[in-house]
Amino acid sequence: MTTGMKHKPKLAAVVATAAAMTLGLSGCSSDSDTSGSGKQKITMFMWTSSQAEVASWKSIASLVTDKYPDIEVGFETADWSNYWTKLVADAGSSSAPCVVGIQSLRLPGVNELLAPLDDAMGDNAIEASDFNESILKAMQVDGVQKVIPYDFGPLVMYYNADAFKKAGIDAPENGWTAKEYEEIIAKLSTGGKYGTVFDANADYTLPWTLNLGGVQATDESGELDLTNASYRGALKTLASWVKAGYAPKLSAASSSSALDQFLAGNAMTTIDGPWNLINANETAKFTVGIAPVPGGDGGQSSVTEGSGFGITQSCKNQDAAAKALSVITGAGAAEQLAKAGRAFPARTAEQTYWFSNVDAASKTALQYAAEHTQAQRTTSEWTTVVNDFSKYGVEAFNGTSSVEDFTGTVQKDAAE
Repeated sequence: MTTGMKHKPKLAAVVATAAAMTLGLSGCSSDSDTSGSGKQKITMFMWTSSQAEVASWKSIASLVTDKYPDIEVGFETADWSNYWTKLVADAGSSSAPCVVGIQSLRLPGVNELLAPLDDAMGDNAIEASDFNESILKAMQVDGVQKVIPYDFGPLVMYYNADAFKKAGIDAPENGWTAKEYEEIIAKLSTGGKYGTVFDANADYTLPWTLNLGGVQATDESGELDLTNASYRGALKTLASWVKAGYAPKLSAASSSSALDQFLAGNAMTTIDGPWNLINANETAKFTVGIAPVPGGDGGQSSVTEGSGFGITQSCKNQDAAAKALSVITGAGAAEQLAKAGRAFPARTAEQTYWFSNVDAASKTALQYAAEHTQAQRTTSEWTTVVNDFSKYGVEAFNGTSSVEDFTGTVQKDAAE
């Protein structure tokens, strides 16, 4: 999930203040032409949240030297909340890292910091056909490849298979509909439990606006369009589920996410990404199932988001960085991350290693969802949208303010 300040400054303003910000942050090591060992030295910079993740990425970085003995890759990190500020602060300085982690939803806001990769792909045998098309496209800006993805996921429906069985409800099939879904959550909303749960989340409501209304928050021309009647209509459907008691009221004060409430057994369905499935299976005290998001008048689809790596414009070793990138996003790295359950590979051939961690039904559902998805479109103001959703969406979904006022406010803030 993206985070950030409510009013996101334009990138030019951010970069202009980078030098001052860098003084207050521990900078990435400067990428020089050679290290003391005579090797070309570059830095890989990626967000992490645990020592296990640090160890995993260091292992991936070591694969570069295994293939290219003359290249040495150092690994540096920051937690998610500090990563993006630090990336912007360092990317234009002499301490700029070369290979940097980028989330697809954040790409429009940091695009100017990144070098185009189309030539690097050709020079280093990075084949576009090896990747899922939707996430590869999500890593482009105006048709130019700026990031090579390593993982991705269509948002899917998580469901409590034990609760479905107890209520005499068949497991969802790939072509199920929103009408069927509403009947199911109504039946499951009993005994202090809810049929569904969702957050005031700009990203995770998109499968609903897409399936119920046929639209994303950003139109195909790249313009934010939150006041579209179809978009608003889908959000009103979500609000109606809260009013009917099919979903709990949202709370701005609660730190418990929709997935947390689902795993605690308080709600029987929720939308999330496949990257959480393995941990969900280990955490839940019930059988977790996944299914495609049910279709509606807008068809049946979902949005794809994911992460990958790009090369900074200021990197001094562009050729070495491109070689490193080809390994870090290569087949061997994808296999290693997938086997560990740390990524659902953007490389289609390596997805089989991730599937070995889940049951056959989950594999079938995820394959179907991945085939019925589109890249999530965002704008450079997406951080503002995300933050405003959290700030103003709670009241709108709870029915104490209107969806029209809510979406109008977010649209206005994003334009400022």
